[in-house]
Amino acid sequence: MGPYRDFWPIYLGAHRGKWTQRFHLVASIIGAIGVFSAIGLGMPLLAPAGILLALTLAFGSHYLIEGNHPTIAKNPLWSAVGDVHMCILLVTGRLPAEMKRMGLERPVVERFVWAKAKN
Repeated sequence: MGPYRDFWPIYLGAHRGKWTQRFHLVASIIGAIGVFSAIGLGMPLLAPAGILLALTLAFGSHYLIEGNHPTIAKNPLWSAVGDVHMCILLVTGRLPAEMKRMGLERPVVERFVWAKAKN
């Protein structure tokens, strides 16, 4: 496993679309709610349910919107760190500047795979 600084551009490059980023933010919030609810309410099944729903949303955004594959297969740990990093930058409004710094641009048109299949 290489250093995170080498993985970050790969992660960010797989998350160029604003809707992919937003789906990941919502997925992260749902996953966190599931885990913290499981702890706070003493209902352990809420944690895997929240995480499963979060992964479904995040993976779906790659296949249906971004048209690529999740980076979790390349490095699960750095993918989790990258997700938190991206979500913090997204919420604080610093993600566009970071993408520009990395030489990444948003796609001109969001790629909704299911819409393309109908044409």
